[in-house]
Amino acid sequence: MEKLFVFRVSDIDSSSVLFHASGTNVDCVAIPARKLSSIRCRENRICLYFDSAGKYDQQWDHDGFVNLPKTKIELTTREGQEVKAINDIISDLNKTNVTTITFDAIRKSYNTNAVTGVSSISDQATDES
Repeated sequence: MEKLFVFRVSDIDSSSVLFHASGTNVDCVAIPARKLSSIRCRENRICLYFDSAGKYDQQWDHDGFVNLPKTKIELTTREGQEVKAINDIISDLNKTNVTTITFDAIRKSYNTNAVTGVSSISDQATDES
């Protein structure tokens, strides 16, 4: 079985949705680790971007392919621990005995102690995100 990221923001309930541009009510998602395209950070948070992990893989218009926004997962980190969080994720990606890399805000269970929460799961990461 291939390695997966599992992200859970909140309990799954009747307001949960499968996709949403702003990340509202997307409560849980599992994404193959091979789709991770980049990790970026800003103060007290890291953002993981995934290729072709949203509702559509690619789209055509009259000129050819349209660039679709990537799926973005935003994680909060301890102060000054952004780089540690990234390095811990990279370490888990390279471990053969790790099949899931889980970030669960309900259980407060994260694959690294540098992460403190899951902020959002968004299918429309924009340039400003």
